[in-house]
Amino acid sequence: MEKANLRVSGEKIIIAALLMILAAEIGKAVWPMAATDSESADAIRMFLAQKSSLKYKLIDSVNLFGFFLLTMSLIATGIRRVRSKWTSIKGIALTIIGLGILLYHVAEIESYKSIGKSLDEIARPNFELLKFRAEQENLPLKARSMLSRMYASDKFLHEGKVVEYISETGVSKKYEPTADDVKFRNVQSNAREIWDYNNKLLPKLYQLWVAVGVISLALGVFSPIRKAPPNMR
Repeated sequence: MEKANLRVSGEKIIIAALLMILAAEIGKAVWPMAATDSESADAIRMFLAQKSSLKYKLIDSVNLFGFFLLTMSLIATGIRRVRSKWTSIKGIALTIIGLGILLYHVAEIESYKSIGKSLDEIARPNFELLKFRAEQENLPLKARSMLSRMYASDKFLHEGKVVEYISETGVSKKYEPTADDVKFRNVQSNAREIWDYNNKLLPKLYQLWVAVGVISLALGVFSPIRKAPPNMR
């Protein structure tokens, strides 16, 4: 009889967790996030402002807690079933599914970290070297103008700064970014802005998932299982 109670209790927790995740998804559908046009700085700022609002924080918290609860209940219930009966197919399946969800989220965090590192490792032009070469008077004016324009273009693309360059007539002009320059700059700036926002959450999120795994295993392995008393009839 006790086993049946444990089974129903575990299943109720799993169902409750699934309902929490479903509620969060409905909330996202009812209050959709702003379209993140990667070429528009305003769209990204609006998106980040929404993510920081109380409403969306509540939705994200319900979704995250639902996954935590689902993972813990799957692993703990599965291990308890296996402890009670080693040949429990359902217990093995629940444990594997729970561990799969846990490992998926941990791997997702690690993958996102690697994306951030790749942003840091993007090769940046040597601005000072370009500027130095462009200022060499022994170079033909056409070559100096080309190097100077490259310097001004790269300065805007990578730092968002508008500087002067030497034109083919030898006159200093302020660089005028093209439409493609602006799009590239916005894409790069937006990617960095979103990464910086999410990067603040990654260490704590990783620790929480590790804690979920440890607690789940502890509950499954060490929580007592009461066996029904033998039938004395």
